Amino acid sequence: MKTTLITLILSIFTLIFQLYSPLHAETSSKVTISREPAWLDWQMQLIETIDAEDLNEYEYARMLETLYELDLDRHLNNYVNPDSTFPGHRELFAKVSSSFERCLNRREGFRHQTDKRIEANKAYIGSPLHDYHRFEGAYMDKENELFRVGLVAENDPGECWNTDGHPDHFGFFALYRREEGLFREATAGHYRLNLGCGLLCAQSFALSKNLLCRTLMEKAPTLSPHASARESDYMQGGAVTLRPRRWLETTVFFSLRGIDGTLDNGILTSWDETGYHRTRAEEDRRKAARLMQVGTRICWKSEWAEVSANLIQNSFNHPYRTTERYYNRNRFRGEQLLSTSLDYNLRWMGIHFKGETALSQNGGWATLNAAQGDIGFWKATALYRHYSNHYQQLQGHSVSESSALQGEQGATLLLEGPLSAHWDLSAWADWFHFSLPQYRIIKPCDGYEAALRLNYHRQRRHLGWKNTLSYRWKAKQRTQSGKQILEPYYHQSIDATLQCVLSTGWSFRTQAYLRMFFIGDKPTNSMGEAISQSITWHRPLGKLRCVAQGTWFKTDNYDSRLYLAERNTTYNYSIPMLQGEGWRASLFLDYQLKSYLTIEAKYARTTYRHQSTIGSGLQLIRDNHQDNLWITGRLDIVRMMYSLR
Repeated sequence: MKTTLITLILSIFTLIFQLYSPLHAETSSKVTISREPAWLDWQMQLIETIDAEDLNEYEYARMLETLYELDLDRHLNNYVNPDSTFPGHRELFAKVSSSFERCLNRREGFRHQTDKRIEANKAYIGSPLHDYHRFEGAYMDKENELFRVGLVAENDPGECWNTDGHPDHFGFFALYRREEGLFREATAGHYRLNLGCGLLCAQSFALSKNLLCRTLMEKAPTLSPHASARESDYMQGGAVTLRPRRWLETTVFFSLRGIDGTLDNGILTSWDETGYHRTRAEEDRRKAARLMQVGTRICWKSEWAEVSANLIQNSFNHPYRTTERYYNRNRFRGEQLLSTSLDYNLRWMGIHFKGETALSQNGGWATLNAAQGDIGFWKATALYRHYSNHYQQLQGHSVSESSALQGEQGATLLLEGPLSAHWDLSAWADWFHFSLPQYRIIKPCDGYEAALRLNYHRQRRHLGWKNTLSYRWKAKQRTQSGKQILEPYYHQSIDATLQCVLSTGWSFRTQAYLRMFFIGDKPTNSMGEAISQSITWHRPLGKLRCVAQGTWFKTDNYDSRLYLAERNTTYNYSIPMLQGEGWRASLFLDYQLKSYLTIEAKYARTTYRHQSTIGSGLQLIRDNHQDNLWITGRLDIVRMMYSLR
């Protein structure tokens, strides 16, 4: 309990990017599966550390998926048996879960679902129930050879089962991995690919810019299964990793999958990654085009350095030409995109260096370089990035102010360490320059961002305190409405958290949020504020966990909106955006019926004071409140099979 909050959070992410490294734990002759992933108690702290404005729902869902996979890998690797009578063993693991979620209010898209309204795209074609089903099995033998398979089926609200009896989305993956020999890894079905620092391709969870951007220095697995229901940003095909020499490793991958979009006279004019097929118009965009991706990664390794050459070829079966805007004139358009990169990862004289330089076929280039070292008890991380005006990529994701990785230069500095036995400080600063117009930014400009996070932790015999105070400041520019000039704006965020944990099983958590948004020299500004209180009850060996949370919020407009972190059922995320004035209450229950069977449920209501409708279009709710219900059942099975040598 004396470990700091930031250290615990960062250690979680360190483990995420070391899934392929052996995880050592206390030896035990008996293997049990924990009722709950070890990271779950820190879920909300993770979200609070990350700026929710930079973390959309897809990235959050991908983060949860990565953390759950970490728990599985940790479990499968944590079975070293010292008993000489059983020098080795095999383990079989299976997990089945079904989740159902529904908005209890009737949205406009579910009113009068007649054939005429459906054909006119004025109603959804399916039911308001969101169902998500997942199976995953794994087998590990005494030589640490791992086999994993998984199935995922999902229907979003408004979608319907296909005429052939299949759900709207169906996914499959299979993975084989071992630690010795020429053949190291193979995957088939849906999988994720990560190359270098993410300038070419990064499909696992990664952070763009915030206090945890130092996770860029950790090693990400090149291949990992895509076990979520997300219908974009993954590979569909196969990949294999070979290691012909101790110092040489190569990965070859292939992917061919359909992508949603709009075709106009044989030209793909838009690429839709939401995965929604709720109306006839959305259904018509399903798998409108195909994207084929092939490539390789060749890596040279030593004890102190690692250098890799990466190549990826993207091919569309239709010309891809998005509508030209002032902010996307240099984006990729065509049928073929070939990109290469060279990345390095080395340690020298106690300093960790990492970086990547990428080149696209049109001559554009991008580079990202970082260094990390210790200054006494403090750890410092420095990053520099330069993305040229003509660099092009399709699935890159790395440290940046914008998602395009184009026309941007910047430098980031992160410093963290202890102030005393109970106090820790994290400081982060970033400067960025746009050499190209960006969305809502008509001209090149500069911007600055800085953040401080102070943590206090104290543990006594029957009482533990965990307090956090965070401040974030951003200065940026954007185009004035209806004009071709830029105006500066300033965004400030202050978050405070007070948590008290009692040995009796009770935990109390109070959070306060303040957002201030200023535009130029105008005397008026936009403000948002909220106070949230949560109470948790859970006995260490009890079967029931209960979390109740209530929040009052008030914001002036969209610029001062708030994001609230809440606990949710397994494989579901909950980061509601709060705008306007009102309150939100939620109740989460987790009950373990058997050692292998768990039922989870959550109910949440959001009420707005000064409005009679919520949302717009087919998502419109004709009421001042919104109610949501989640129910999840999870079945975990572990079987040990001992064998003699």
